[in-house]
Amino acid sequence: MELIGWGIAGGIATIFSLIGYIEIRRANKTAKLVEKLKQYDPLYLSDRWTVVRYCIETIGDKQSKWQRGTLLVTHKRIAIYPYVPDDVEKVKALYTIQPTEIRGFWRPVKYMPGENEIWIHAEIGEQWQILKMTLYQHDMQELVRAMKEITTEEQIKAYRRRRPFIHRDLSDAFPAKQSLTGEWEISAKVQLYLMPLFLVVLGENRVLEQIALTEIQDIGALKRMEGGKPDGLVRFFVDNELRAFAMNDYEAWAQDIAEAAKRTLEEPVMRKRKSKDDDALDDQDDDE
Repeated sequence: MELIGWGIAGGIATIFSLIGYIEIRRANKTAKLVEKLKQYDPLYLSDRWTVVRYCIETIGDKQSKWQRGTLLVTHKRIAIYPYVPDDVEKVKALYTIQPTEIRGFWRPVKYMPGENEIWIHAEIGEQWQILKMTLYQHDMQELVRAMKEITTEEQIKAYRRRRPFIHRDLSDAFPAKQSLTGEWEISAKVQLYLMPLFLVVLGENRVLEQIALTEIQDIGALKRMEGGKPDGLVRFFVDNELRAFAMNDYEAWAQDIAEAAKRTLEEPVMRKRKSKDDDALDDQDDDE
């Protein structure tokens, strides 16, 4: 029995040694990748100890599975690389966003000691995508500071505004125009998506139009007096032009668009700093 016990213990030790060896090899590959990526003058670069989990949601389509990656942010791009590359010398980015493609970035909840989540909206080609990532608090603060280096003043201001940030998932909508007799004429179906800076119009999961909330005025909800389905409309003006969409949940949509548009007029609440050098807390302005 004693020999059997020693055999089991020896087998367990061998397994743990093998696991340790594999993990060391994985960590070394990641470390080599990080060294290679330093040549791009990163604003932020995760290392082999940083836990970066990410997924990519394509609005109207699907969301990829969550997985671990290596994150690089430079003045020219946001890039996700494999956490453990097969070949460091031939490795390529798995996903890339150019600064000109960014449409905003937000953290759904305030900073917390554990994992923190961030959403980076991007319009890539004809698709509206969200890069969702989780990092621990210190790493998230470093990432947000890097994001402020490559985004616009309006995007930074939107990030700092009070929560909850308004997002509304895709809903079917029908562009509508009023005839001379007052009836609403309905066009082919599109889809609407609402986020803190834009009302996005999509057709077959492709971006047809993005309407800046700062340009939307006089938002209202109307019942269709002529009957028919959908039985109500969201209507507003953009550059003095009447825009309307027939929708089932038209009253709730009108309220959310109005609230989101109102938020764009608000100045973010800035927390008072204890010292002029307290730049490390700059990304916590919205967490007062």
